[in-house]
Amino acid sequence: MNPLHRSFACLLITLLPGGIALGCAQSLMTSSPRADDAAAERPAFDLNDESGLRANDPSPPLERRGTLYATYGPYTHHQGRGPYNARPNFRALEWESPQRWTMGGAAFSNSFGQECWYAFAGKRFILKHRSGRFFAKVTGGLMHGYQSPHRGSVPLNFKGYNPAILPSVGYQYKNVNFQLVVFGRACGAMPMVGCALR
Repeated sequence: MNPLHRSFACLLITLLPGGIALGCAQSLMTSSPRADDAAAERPAFDLNDESGLRANDPSPPLERRGTLYATYGPYTHHQGRGPYNARPNFRALEWESPQRWTMGGAAFSNSFGQECWYAFAGKRFILKHRSGRFFAKVTGGLMHGYQSPHRGSVPLNFKGYNPAILPSVGYQYKNVNFQLVVFGRACGAMPMVGCALR
């Protein structure tokens, strides 16, 4: 019982007739604690909390901070004519937020064997399927590496720099995903595998 309730009970006993005052005082003394008193008595650490963090800890659980993926693409298939490079050795490192926004960078050998890099951002969309594992993804950003005599192979190429958009579809199984990326005027496709880094 807090001091305010105790003072009010004493005032009732002084001013009211004995029976009424005693009943009111007993009612005040046996009343349940306020909601904020009960909240104050709860421990800061809850053993049943799956996050395993204190209530006043500003750091979110690890899985809420996003996921870091390493992705590799060993092969490209081209429908267009030409002596295209089929071994891109595509390597990417990207971070994906809990809302599935993604950003990262990649290095690869383009369709003509020139070394390139790609800095990108994008988003992954879960497709409507009962498994919940199929997704579509699109990234866009800045690419560098298409040099003469193949500068015209990509649009808006300025001194080897050009904007790029890469759409893909994929399948997620636990910490591993499989993607098929389509690209370019050469009508190419590249299978990739990604793994979440813990």
